[in-house]
Amino acid sequence: MTSDSHVPADLANLFAAIDAANSHDPETTIAEGRVKPAAVVYGERMSERMSSFSPGASLALQIAARGQHIERWMIPRNLYPQGRIGYLAWR
Repeated sequence: MTSDSHVPADLANLFAAIDAANSHDPETTIAEGRVKPAAVVYGERMSERMSSFSPGASLALQIAARGQHIERWMIPRNLYPQGRIGYLAWR
């Protein structure tokens, strides 16, 4: 996925911390030819998309894009009712 070599060291460290938290996601997917935690892949993809839409994005926006689903699997969606109200309560 993304090489974070173009971001400041502090931001790269923060991305690494977000990815470390998300590395415990039990769901996996194949990315870059190997099995990776789905939440890590999602965060990397969101960083890529955000960078393509807004190359000069603020640090806050870059962090929000990378971490928007941090440890999301920890609270299963099926614990909440179906539909928009249940989704918004879960989110």
